[in-house]
Amino acid sequence: MIFPTTLKAQDRDFEVVNGMTWYLTKKDAIEVAREQGKYVLLMWGNKSCHRCDEFKNDAAWCFLFPTIDKYYILWYSDGEKFDRDSTEVSDYLSFFAEGVIPQPVFCVINPSDTTIAYGHRNGAYDIDDLAKMLEQSVNNDYLSDLGNVSVYVSGNDVVIQSDYKNEIVSVYSVTGSLIDQFNKTEYRFSRGLSSYPKGMLIATGKSGWVRKIIIR
Repeated sequence: MIFPTTLKAQDRDFEVVNGMTWYLTKKDAIEVAREQGKYVLLMWGNKSCHRCDEFKNDAAWCFLFPTIDKYYILWYSDGEKFDRDSTEVSDYLSFFAEGVIPQPVFCVINPSDTTIAYGHRNGAYDIDDLAKMLEQSVNNDYLSDLGNVSVYVSGNDVVIQSDYKNEIVSVYSVTGSLIDQFNKTEYRFSRGLSSYPKGMLIATGKSGWVRKIIIR
């Protein structure tokens, strides 16, 4: 086991564990991700969480090195310092119901929209499950985003307005489950919400745009 070494460079705090660099603040992780054009992989845990230590120290991480190195900046947030309601992590933990959240919590953050997170995983120690989540985030390409697209809720419909008259639109839960898929046949297109669950959903267009939908 290689124990963490905490370092400071360019006014950024991070620690290196088994060759993996974990940034220790949201600000630093987001800044580096923007500079390098990568996603942020957040792990929210605490020092008393043995599963958190396992993830950070387990040699099994080695098979994820190429994927993480290419696509992700790692951010470790200490739950003892930043609780679920802190501005540091509250956007990402609001996905979970009130009460105790089993740690560690993992999620992927798009640095161009830091109010949203994808693919939440928490509690169970399953490196294969985490690998699938990372692969899914890359395949969905949440960093790809085209302008001139608006997606919003109006009454009992979700409205999608864009420069594309015909394209396939898919709606996913934040964990990646497909909720709905349809062909948008007009520049401004409405779709009924009766079959949609409440909460945050992700709408993606075949042309490459990604937007979030909040169903209340």
